[in-house]
Amino acid sequence: MGLLGLLVCPSAAAGQATITLSPASAVVPLRKTQTFTAEVVGAPKIVYWSVCDANGKNCISGGNSKRGTIVDIGADANGNRLGRYEAPTAVPNPPACAPANPGCQLTVRAKLASGKKKAFASVTVIIPPLTITTTSVPVAYRGQYYAVGVFAEGGNYSYTWTITEGGLPPGLALTSQPTVALISGTPTAAGTFDFTIQVEDSESPPQSDTQAYTLQVNVDLRTGTSGLDDSVRGRSYTEHVDVSGGTAPFTWTEPTAFFDAAGAGVPGTPCEGLELGFAGSLASLNVSGNPVSSGMCGPFTIRASDSSTPPQAVSWPLYIRVAEPLVINTTSLPDGAQGFPYTVPLEVSGGIPAYLWSVSGLPDGLILWMNDAISGVPTVPGTFDITLQVRDFAFPSQIVQQAVSLALAPGLGRNDTIAKATPLPNGSWLASISPFADPPETPGPDTDYYKITANAGNTVTVVISAEQISPDSPMDPVLEIVNAEGVRYTTCRNPGTDDGVTGAPDTTPTAFDDVCLNDDITLGELMDSKLEFQVPGPPATPLTFYVHVLDFRGDARPDLRYRISVSGAN
Repeated sequence: MGLLGLLVCPSAAAGQATITLSPASAVVPLRKTQTFTAEVVGAPKIVYWSVCDANGKNCISGGNSKRGTIVDIGADANGNRLGRYEAPTAVPNPPACAPANPGCQLTVRAKLASGKKKAFASVTVIIPPLTITTTSVPVAYRGQYYAVGVFAEGGNYSYTWTITEGGLPPGLALTSQPTVALISGTPTAAGTFDFTIQVEDSESPPQSDTQAYTLQVNVDLRTGTSGLDDSVRGRSYTEHVDVSGGTAPFTWTEPTAFFDAAGAGVPGTPCEGLELGFAGSLASLNVSGNPVSSGMCGPFTIRASDSSTPPQAVSWPLYIRVAEPLVINTTSLPDGAQGFPYTVPLEVSGGIPAYLWSVSGLPDGLILWMNDAISGVPTVPGTFDITLQVRDFAFPSQIVQQAVSLALAPGLGRNDTIAKATPLPNGSWLASISPFADPPETPGPDTDYYKITANAGNTVTVVISAEQISPDSPMDPVLEIVNAEGVRYTTCRNPGTDDGVTGAPDTTPTAFDDVCLNDDITLGELMDSKLEFQVPGPPATPLTFYVHVLDFRGDARPDLRYRISVSGAN
């Protein structure tokens, strides 16, 4: 006799154990569950669960994948055991499940652990209606990978998926899988695309369902402007911040502390004087104004959102370097002389380091050296108009120019003996204690002699400047005045000493009675040399004498530069 309803053992006598199942019958769709309660009276409430055929025979403890499974999931509030039955994924074949309309029938069994008492409940396994449960798909973005699953429930596994109307956007494809339809790929075109998906199960004849979809492919919103140009304090500034892609119009915000809600730069920061143009829904954000102070404005965060559905938004940090105005501080050049080493550093302030110099109009022999100095040995005398130009490392660069002039005196030539002395009138000349043509390995000291003529009774003043020229020289000059045989005259007036070397007190500081030799104008302090020479001889008679210049240490190098100044000569 088939057990199609609640099956129980014959009634027990008083005091005997009983077991009943509820519900007595249940309809369970494929892959769904049903919980049964085993009520036990007069015995320990311990039961074993099985799945049997429609007649309560051929029971399998816990069931299996073809009939469905049942597991004990605990007890209810009264201590009765609970068994959860899960239907299989496909309708079982006879005789495991007796055919029924719809579906098929089998039973679940609960058996007491003590004794042979057992109870049965009938289960009708049905194939549920096949329904697509995914009713819409999310927005996609052109050029970005996209993947979404379309799901269904009911019917009999496995499923077959097709597109019956319309089509997917270019770059996307539908992959039919047993439980899901996968739409994936990288869309290559923006727009709105309508299509219909159909699902069929594995029944014969199959169940089917369809669902219409609209897939919107937007152009993805991306950051555009990655960096802003540098600005200069006090000068007008205008820049634009852009995005690419997305759907216009755009809305801009700046949620950091460098600008207020209206987009004005916060006072006391380098952003002061600048303004972000938030007004309206703009295609780009304007940054403009006159920055008040130098420094780093930011980094501040720009956020842009578009008008797509749902809106896209991007945010990224930006900053503005505010530099001081670039100024060339070298506004003049010291004089030089033909044939003598010449070096002048170029000085600049403001801007953003590093600096790149260029110089035009230099005389032969001089070059821009190491990008920050004019250096070399000029080969021609004269006055030269020179243009200095410097640019800084800002973007865009500041570029400034400065016009200067350079006077180069004629070279004095080689004069290291009395016989080769250089004739000099009154005036001032640049010289070096060693001609530039001297090879560095030449041994022995070098000295310079100058030939001067003046009338007897005249006072001739000679000054040798090394410390007081620009740039200063490492030379420690010594000055003496001698005759044609190299003998020093004794009609000089030294500044503050008798012999100009030892520092002995001069008891007659205004008289021309000192030896014509001087090392320091101020001994140990001002290292330049000076002599005032009263020309001896009969009044108004011309006398030729010689000025001898050397370095106190006996050094002789082209960089030992000095200036010789003469007054009172003929």
